[in-house]
Amino acid sequence: PLARAEQSGKVEIVVEGRARVVDGDTLVLEEGDGEKERIRILGIDAPETKQSCQGPDGQGYACGVESGAYLRQLIQDDPVQCLAAKRDMYSRILGVCFDERTGTELGEEMVRAGEAVAYTQYSKAYVPVEAQARESKRGLWGGEFENPWDYRKAKRSAAKATAGSGP
Repeated sequence: PLARAEQSGKVEIVVEGRARVVDGDTLVLEEGDGEKERIRILGIDAPETKQSCQGPDGQGYACGVESGAYLRQLIQDDPVQCLAAKRDMYSRILGVCFDERTGTELGEEMVRAGEAVAYTQYSKAYVPVEAQARESKRGLWGGEFENPWDYRKAKRSAAKATAGSGP
């Protein structure tokens, strides 16, 4: 996806710096001038921080926390660069990001490890990598989980129902 983005000439935003992992698909990059940018990794969706999943042994585990920890481990203290064409409705940069020291494309690696799923609503780039992770039962695919977008939708519905049931 990174090479395709560069070739298409659609890269309009380039940010690089030290990353703080918010969760498995969101970073805050602090650039050299001290400015901070919130980045949503394009084409992936990771479990929400409070989301639980079921492991291969049938036991529940904090898959959202694990996903964020995996991304932290990938990046360590390396500089990160993200290339993007636009921002989302929350003003986050929607970007393809990579570790500048290792060259690892972070979104692709998160999906390959089964720590995130391909977010096909925004990009189909990681579908083949997700198929490999599913077949190999890596990460989330080793047990049972609710897609992150379904989890968010259920939480929003529950919050609306609770708000509407007041006195």
